[in-house]
Amino acid sequence: MEKHLFLGDEAIAQAAIDAGISGVYAYPGTPSTEITEYIQGSPVTKERGIHCRWSANEKTAMEAALGMCYAGKRALCCMKHVGLNVAADCFMNAAMSGINGGMIILTADDPSMHSSQNEQDNRIYGNFAMIPMFEPSSQQEAYDMVYHGTMEEISGTNKLDAIFAKCNQDISAGYMGHSLSVSDVIVLKNGIAVTAFSVEPTGFQEKPNLENELFQNAQRAFCQHQRSQGIAR
Repeated sequence: MEKHLFLGDEAIAQAAIDAGISGVYAYPGTPSTEITEYIQGSPVTKERGIHCRWSANEKTAMEAALGMCYAGKRALCCMKHVGLNVAADCFMNAAMSGINGGMIILTADDPSMHSSQNEQDNRIYGNFAMIPMFEPSSQQEAYDMVYHGTMEEISGTNKLDAIFAKCNQDISAGYMGHSLSVSDVIVLKNGIAVTAFSVEPTGFQEKPNLENELFQNAQRAFCQHQRSQGIAR
């Protein structure tokens, strides 16, 4: 095994290349800028035809990366911490729509504001969206978390058990995502086919009418709110 001395941004960029990304989309902002620059300067990028694009803003960067993932390719989207505020609409909706290829969204928080106008903890966004979230504490962890950052390797008949184990038992160092518990729902997407399963005490139960159930629950909650406010229907 070869050993290399990397800065954190370089370790992330090299891991993305080694993991087989098809594109990186970013908006420049220290301390995240060097990731895209490293990929741009790598000879492997030209050999594989990896797309490297600076976008007009963080929202368009995330939309471009998301489009590549919809096509079944792996993509990396980079921005600094405040950039996720600009991309928040796309980010939250992507968490609900799902993707076909692996996607890593990297937001470079800047503790102590070394090159930023303010501090911001983007872990709150990750918890709010209930997506897997990683927080490396070293260059090696940064490499490993990006290289193994997708769940595409989970397949086969025990896919649901594997997802449950990955979120609850086989947790990587730095993982701060939502753990699965009873009544949570796992949605699997294969092309245009979408199936949903709820986590039950005895295992997993398919939810063929999940969309209707969610609508009915929202409708009941709205009616209860109206009644609590004394509003007649």
